[in-house]
Amino acid sequence: MSYYNRRKLIINEEEKVKILSLYGLLTEDLEEPSKQMTINGNSFFKNGMWKNMSQEGMSQLTKQLEKATEFLKDNLKQGMVVSVKINAGESRVTNRDNDSPGSPEVAPLYLSEKRAETMKKILTDYFNSLFSKKIISVNPIFEKPYLKLGDTSYTKKIDNPDDPKYKKDRFVNVEIKLVSEPEKKQCVNNMEIVIYYDDAKAAVDDKHICNSSIYNIFLNDEQLIRKDGKTYASLNNNRTKANEKLKPYDNLPNKQGGSRSNTFIITPEIADKILEKNDKVLTLNAQCINPTGLNDKRWGDGCHTGVGNIRVTNGKGDINSYQSSTPNGRDEVKTIATFDSCGNPLVTQ
Repeated sequence: MSYYNRRKLIINEEEKVKILSLYGLLTEDLEEPSKQMTINGNSFFKNGMWKNMSQEGMSQLTKQLEKATEFLKDNLKQGMVVSVKINAGESRVTNRDNDSPGSPEVAPLYLSEKRAETMKKILTDYFNSLFSKKIISVNPIFEKPYLKLGDTSYTKKIDNPDDPKYKKDRFVNVEIKLVSEPEKKQCVNNMEIVIYYDDAKAAVDDKHICNSSIYNIFLNDEQLIRKDGKTYASLNNNRTKANEKLKPYDNLPNKQGGSRSNTFIITPEIADKILEKNDKVLTLNAQCINPTGLNDKRWGDGCHTGVGNIRVTNGKGDINSYQSSTPNGRDEVKTIATFDSCGNPLVTQ
């Protein structure tokens, strides 16, 4: 029987990467994952107040922003984007606007929305200061605030509005996230954009039966090609009035009226063109076209206005939906949605 001495070879991560690359075995994404920190506060604002933070709340926020500055100094690297999301919640207790004369009762989430707006103004000044100090080189993108109504039930004149059980539902916090370029590319690659009309969800007065709804679609100036190779989106659906020239522009030519859909895929080639421009916001534009010259005269040879919904599924499978009014005038170009590189809605400064 023979024996051999087995020794464990220890290598560091850098050496591992080098060896794998030499043999063509390196397939994992070696970029750092997204980094994130959260600023939390239950007492940024006094009860019913939203125009200004309480003295205690402002002091608390200032200390946490100092930590945020160190977080950005330590982690923000070339090619990263700063994304900011404000979350605001309130309890189901009947709320009053104590910043308005007479302190009127207000609808649910009114205070949360107002507090999120105030927080955004404070953070905008904060990030502008970091920009002037060259701690950041690009102002951050503010995502759409998330507003939450508390889960704890409340019955007026029965439950105590000052009960501590409602405290957990009252909050404002801020998520500061650093997104690396590779994650941006992962989101944009194979992103799916669907332009559609959903007849089942349309109000009776807004039902769409028309042959004047054909559009060129652009994402950051790059014209998109439909999944089936067509260069346009069409919501035409009036089969009974479609002649031979118009029939090819109806995606379901044998069905009168009803829903219509167009799917566009952002190929890696198109994604690279978009990303190389280093745009922080993706802008989806539609251009009304009249390829047959037969668009309805009611629309001045243009397009049916007010039609069209958008669904964006990024390369990671996350879905966001948008509603928009499509362009009306012939050859008119209109922005129908804006979102970040992962398809998330934004609130621009």
